Amino acid sequence: MATPALVHFDLWEGDILLHRGSVGAVIDGERMFWGDPLADFASRTLLSPPEPDADLLAGYAAEGGPTDFDAPARTRMAFHRACLCLIMLTEGAPRAYPPERLEWARREVTPHPVTA
Repeated sequence: MATPALVHFDLWEGDILLHRGSVGAVIDGERMFWGDPLADFASRTLLSPPEPDADLLAGYAAEGGPTDFDAPARTRMAFHRACLCLIMLTEGAPRAYPPERLEWARREVTPHPVTA
C-alpha cells in the first residue's frame, strides 16, 4: 500500500475553489480520512470508468504522486469505489433526501460498485 495521506473522499468540481488559476481551497471535508491516496481517485471517477483522465493524472504526477495503476492499485480502487457507492446509497435516509434524489442514487450509483 502507498504511504497514507489525508484523503478528501468527496472531491469533485464543486468542492475545489480556484484563486487566480490555482487551487485556493478544498471544502466539504466531512468524509475525510487518513489512508490510501487512491481513494481520492474513486470520488473523481465514481460514475465513470475507473481510470482517471489524462489531465488529472498529469497534475497528480507533477506533484510527485504515483500514476501506475497496476493490479493491486485497481483492486484498492474497486474497494474505495464500492465504499463510496455504499455511502451515497445510504446517506439519503439520515439526511432526509427527497424521493427524486434517492431515485437518482439508486439509478446512477447502483451499477458502479462492481466496476474495477
